[in-house]
Amino acid sequence: MKGLLYKDFVAIKGKWYVLGLLAVTGLLFVLYMLVGQNETGGILLSMLFGFTFPVLMIVVLPSFFEIAIFARDEGKNCREYILSMPVSKREYVLSKYVFLLITYYVCLSVSEFWCSILGIYESMENISGLVTGVMNLLPLLVCVSLIITAVELPFYLQWGRKKGGRIREVCMILLFFGLIVYLLFGDLTVLDQFNLISLLEYLEEHQDVFIQLNIYIPILAFICYYLSYRISSYLFGRGEWNYEA
Repeated sequence: MKGLLYKDFVAIKGKWYVLGLLAVTGLLFVLYMLVGQNETGGILLSMLFGFTFPVLMIVVLPSFFEIAIFARDEGKNCREYILSMPVSKREYVLSKYVFLLITYYVCLSVSEFWCSILGIYESMENISGLVTGVMNLLPLLVCVSLIITAVELPFYLQWGRKKGGRIREVCMILLFFGLIVYLLFGDLTVLDQFNLISLLEYLEEHQDVFIQLNIYIPILAFICYYLSYRISSYLFGRGEWNYEA
C-alpha cells in the first residue's frame, strides 16, 4: 500500500505543498519578528495564521486532494492499470482513506503549530484567548470535515469524481438554504451582541461543553470513517463501479 500512497502523493504534486507549508511557516516567523510585537500587526497575524489560514486549509485542501487523486486515477484508464498489478481492490480503497486521513492530520498539526507560535499572550490577552479558542475548535472542524469525506468517498469510488462530487454540492446547497431560512425566520438579535469579547466569554463559559465535544465528536467521526471504508471496500470489491472518465 506504500506504493499507492506515494502514487497519490506524486499525483497531487505533494512535494510542492510540503515546501509551500514550510515557506508559509517561515514567513510567519519572519513577520512575527518584524511586526508581531505591534498590536495591529499581532492582530493581523493572529487572524491570518490563527484563524483564516487554518480554517481554509482544513476545509479546502483535503477536498482538493480528494478530487485530484480521483481525477488522476480516472484519466487514461489509470485505475484499471493499477488494479491489473498485484494490488487488491481492498488495498486500493484503503489507500484512499489512509491518504486523506493523513492529509487531515497534517493540516491539523500545521494549523495547531501556527497557533502555538503566535506568542501574543502578554500584550494582547483577548487575541491570545481567541487563538486558544480556535485551537480548541480546529479538531472539531477536522472531525466534521472527516464525516463529510466519509459520506463522499463511497460515491467517488463507485461513480467517479464527476458524479460523486455532486454529493458535496448538494450538502453546500442544503447549508445555503438553511442559512437563508435562518436569516428569514430566525432570531437575528443574537448577531447584535456578537463581537470578539462576547465570543471569548462564550468560549470560557462553555468550556465543559467543548471538552465533551472534543471527546465524543472524534469518536463519532472515526466510526463514520470506518463504516464508510467498509461500505466502499464491499461495493468496490464487487467490481461494479460506474464512473465517468
